[in-house]
Amino acid sequence: RGHAAVPAIRAAAHTALAMALAPMPARSAATAAHGADHGGFYTAAVFQSAIIGGDDAGCAPAPGRPCHGAAVARANMQKYDAAAAAARRQGADIIVFPEGGINADLWNEGHLQEQACETIPEPSANEAPCDAHSWVAFPVSRNASCMARQHGIVVVVSYCDRQPCQPGSPPCQGSNRTGCCPPSGHELFNTQMAFSETGAFLQKYHKTHNYNTSPTKGESSEGLCCRPVRLETKFFDTSFGVRFGMHICFDILFRAPGAAMALDDSLGVSDFVYSSHWEATGPPMLPGVEVQQAWSRALGVNLIAANAGLSYNHAGSGIFSAGRALAWHYSPATLRDDRLLVATVPRRAMIGAARPAEGVVRCA
Repeated sequence: RGHAAVPAIRAAAHTALAMALAPMPARSAATAAHGADHGGFYTAAVFQSAIIGGDDAGCAPAPGRPCHGAAVARANMQKYDAAAAAARRQGADIIVFPEGGINADLWNEGHLQEQACETIPEPSANEAPCDAHSWVAFPVSRNASCMARQHGIVVVVSYCDRQPCQPGSPPCQGSNRTGCCPPSGHELFNTQMAFSETGAFLQKYHKTHNYNTSPTKGESSEGLCCRPVRLETKFFDTSFGVRFGMHICFDILFRAPGAAMALDDSLGVSDFVYSSHWEATGPPMLPGVEVQQAWSRALGVNLIAANAGLSYNHAGSGIFSAGRALAWHYSPATLRDDRLLVATVPRRAMIGAARPAEGVVRCA
């Protein structure tokens, strides 16, 4: 999912990241701090990241040039930390990061994939992983919590959750991955996590729809759960009065969970965080920003969409409000494209209030 080698990334890291994190045009001071009267707006950021490491990133192992394991996670989290700090300086209340952006071995079945996962505990609004000794064994989750607290910004990241198989699941046999338990005794979930600006663990969501569920291709064949799908409907509330629905990449092409939440007025979900590693390998077939904008427009919702920044086929990231592009970026000629986007987003609804009906296309 990219072509440049890590040595080249390292050589240009400071210059490229500085350019990617350069401030956007100034916005109203009313959006500058948590706790201020935000009125009818909040400020959102996405960080489109060119992932460090992984075989598909053209990585050549060498001292100081991580391709796999904890060193890769640390290198990508350092990029995230810089992006979160830059977003907060621009007044952002929330920042969303791409799918699989911490460790590309999420899609590399075997021991490398196991190293790219944590057994992530259930969220607790009363406990910040950054504080809790019990979270030391979960370094990525804990570091994300600390990053959110340090910069005072809601953080949404994607990682891999390792959980025991469901009781009574039969063992998997051969290439069969349907409704069974792998030899490890654990299932691996492509997972989105949200942390408050104080570091509290707000919510986690397991991706519902794996890309390509054929027996020998796609995420289901790469060891990621689940087939048949297990539907999860997850959202979280923020201190600035907005409720965000959660979904990941391929989920956006299905009614559930995202569209179903948007169309259920009783949930009060009119804003969505979206982490993706979208790939459109044919020219031009469903490019990422096109799908993002269309989904936001059809449902009349706000979409905060972070995609990978690895060549033309990943096709961009953006922030959209009822289909209006508030900020977006796609540079098809750039092989490794780190980019921070920040935009002032109009509220579609406050927590507990009905979403305005105008501009919403109801799908049967």
